[in-house]
Amino acid sequence: MNNRPLLLKGKIYIRNRDNYIIGKIIKNKRTNNDKERYIQVLDNNNIDLYEEGYLGYIFQDKPENINLDNINYCYKIMNYDTLIDFDVVEIIDGKFIKVLYRDDSEDNAIVVTNQCNSNCIMCPDSDEVRNIRFNPDIQKLLKQVECIPDDTKHLTITGGEPGLLKENLVTLLKKCKECLNDTEFLLLSNGKVFADNVYSNMIAEVAPEYFRVAIPIYSDNEKIHDEITRTYKSFKQAVLGIRNLLNDNVDIEIRIVVLKKNYKQLEKIAKFIIREFPEIKMVNIMALEMARKCI
Repeated sequence: MNNRPLLLKGKIYIRNRDNYIIGKIIKNKRTNNDKERYIQVLDNNNIDLYEEGYLGYIFQDKPENINLDNINYCYKIMNYDTLIDFDVVEIIDGKFIKVLYRDDSEDNAIVVTNQCNSNCIMCPDSDEVRNIRFNPDIQKLLKQVECIPDDTKHLTITGGEPGLLKENLVTLLKKCKECLNDTEFLLLSNGKVFADNVYSNMIAEVAPEYFRVAIPIYSDNEKIHDEITRTYKSFKQAVLGIRNLLNDNVDIEIRIVVLKKNYKQLEKIAKFIIREFPEIKMVNIMALEMARKCI
């Protein structure tokens, strides 16, 4: 199903004390699995499938013969029909349903923060987006991972800079390893936090089996790299971070984003990578991303 919306609005009533729930969708059917992790979606023709015990419910219209006093429920949700089995959603009281994972997509991501310790000139996040402090509670992130189907092929962990979570990123990777150890993970990072050898060791110890960190190198010299990131010593920190992770046997992908400041240096950058990081298995030469808007 193409172009499925990530935000759905309607009548939403959440009764747990946190005013939100995170669960996976089961649509026009029942499940014999742990109901407390599922959100039952029922259209008017299947309302007889309603069963007590689910984490929450999404109805096409407000049901007349169901006691709604003690359940989490939604109705008259715009585009509710676009939800499919095993999607993972967050339902926020009185606001909206946010789709966190789409079961029909191979391009799912866990967004852990929009904050970053660089200020790249070509960042696809606008200043408006970056000025909004968005840091999901670690318990929400852990619940999201628990709900993602264990046959998921690939997940990207991204931000902002995920390393800013520090110990919480360690906790998140532990959960990923516990619940999704057959899944391929790609962690997008600028690499600076891994200049701390102690921290790189911590990440390596808890990383899932199929785990790669993608780190950008924008130049073969620190002056141009730091001009692009607009962050002092970012080149030295990224290079040291890559070395530390490689020493910890973490798979690394180096990314080169091509822009006006570095497009004439691609050969030099390639030679630098070959010389400094002969263990690298993948180098990605990438175009600029389009700027993202606030939602």
